[in-house]
Amino acid sequence: MVVSRRRAEGLGILILVMLVYAGSLDNGFHFDDDHSIVRNTHLHDLSTAIEQMERATSLDSSDAVLWAKRGGLLGSVGQMEKAATMLERALQLGDRRPKTAYNRAEILVGLGQRAWDEGDAKMATTSWVRAQDLYRTAGTSYRRSSQRIAQLEDRLR
Repeated sequence: MVVSRRRAEGLGILILVMLVYAGSLDNGFHFDDDHSIVRNTHLHDLSTAIEQMERATSLDSSDAVLWAKRGGLLGSVGQMEKAATMLERALQLGDRRPKTAYNRAEILVGLGQRAWDEGDAKMATTSWVRAQDLYRTAGTSYRRSSQRIAQLEDRLR
C-alpha cells in the first residue's frame, strides 16, 4: 500500500502530538475557572485598569490609542460623558481607526437620547449630527454604521 506524502506528514504530526501529550493523559482534570475567572476581582472591577490608563495618558498625553482605550474602559463602566471626552481626544490626536469613531458615535447616540429625554433638543441634535459624521468615518468597517445613520436621519427629521 502506497501512502501519499501528505497523509504521511499528517500521520507524523498526529503521532508527534500524541507523544508530546501522552504524559499528561493520566492526570486529573483541574477546573481553575472559579478562582482565575469567576472570583477574580480584577476581571469584574475595572477601576484599576481605568487608573492605569489615566496614569498612562498622563505620562504620554500625545498617544491617541491610549486615549481611545481609556475612553473604551470608561464607556464599559457607564461613565459616558468622560468616555466621550476621551474618545474625542483620541480623534483630535489623529486616531483614524474605525473602532474609535464607531465607539464615539455610539456614546454620542446614548448621550443624545439622554438629552432628548431631559428636554434638551439642541444638545440631542448636536450629539446625533456628530454621531452621523463619525458613523460615516467608521464606514463599512462596521455593518451597523449605515443602519445607525438611517436611524439618526429619522430622529433628526
